[in-house]
Amino acid sequence: MRRRRMAMRTSVIVLLLVVVLSLAGCGGGGAGTPQVKTASSYLDDQATLSALLVHWLPVVFSGSYREDYVPQCPVEEWLNETYWEGAVLVTHRRWRQSDCGEAEVFQRDYPDGLSSIEETILYPDGTRFVMTQTQEWSTSPNGVIAHTQITFRSGARMASVMTIFWDPGMPMNTEEGTLSLPDGRRMQFERTRWGDREDLEITSAEGWHLTASFPCLGVLQEPDTSKAATGSLVSPRATTDFSLTGDGEAWTNLSTSSGDISGTFLVGRGPVEGRGTVWVNGETLATLSWDDEGVLRVSYADGTSAAYTPSAAARDFMIDRWLWQLGEYGPNPR
Repeated sequence: MRRRRMAMRTSVIVLLLVVVLSLAGCGGGGAGTPQVKTASSYLDDQATLSALLVHWLPVVFSGSYREDYVPQCPVEEWLNETYWEGAVLVTHRRWRQSDCGEAEVFQRDYPDGLSSIEETILYPDGTRFVMTQTQEWSTSPNGVIAHTQITFRSGARMASVMTIFWDPGMPMNTEEGTLSLPDGRRMQFERTRWGDREDLEITSAEGWHLTASFPCLGVLQEPDTSKAATGSLVSPRATTDFSLTGDGEAWTNLSTSSGDISGTFLVGRGPVEGRGTVWVNGETLATLSWDDEGVLRVSYADGTSAAYTPSAAARDFMIDRWLWQLGEYGPNPR
């Protein structure tokens, strides 16, 4: 039972990943010096990378990066029963969540050790969250394959296939899936969870590609800040490499580079905000900050200023806003 629940929690976490973004954003500059023009592509991609961190760090490491949640309704459990359907054990629960959603879940545990889950949440505004998950045995390699389908309140959908491995030398699990917005935009993701890290790869149809590796502390899904998280964002404009370093419970320093341009930033937590300095060939170009939407506000050394905004898709996916509501049986408000 514990393995099945852990598999489902991990599946939901990844979905994402959750995720997340499409092609990087729109520059908002107005300055026209040669250095500013040289840096514009870097800052466009930095806006998307900042939005990525805003969205993903609270997903992968919710205990370290998530914001505090203020309950909207008192939690009430209305039903929690188990019964048999032939040889199948059924757990049926109904409750009201702290976000005022009325949830109902059916979990079926089968004699062969597998399970399935059906969950629906109805909210006061008439929107629904619906999740189903089924499992099957994998014979090569040994493990369990979980198929998950989620329809979010916004109408966005996620479909993923996760494999939980049992063989030594294999990762703990891998997951591949697609996230689709109601207007048809899609994002594909693939992630691999090892005992000591989470590897993530995201690809957009517009040509945007992200790879990242987040060191973890075992099954607790805590960031291992004794090691750097690393990755790269590849856009049609350029490649931006990045690393996260720090100590304690969270990474606090972000470094990025693309060609002759580099930046160093301090990273917040809950919400993930940042500020720092950008250099070109070792000379200070600008200072900047970003908010919890990933919007960059830049002050150039020549006295001009600009804003660089992630693409609409980067904001629309907002994976973390969904995943904060996912718990052991599916949604469970933060």
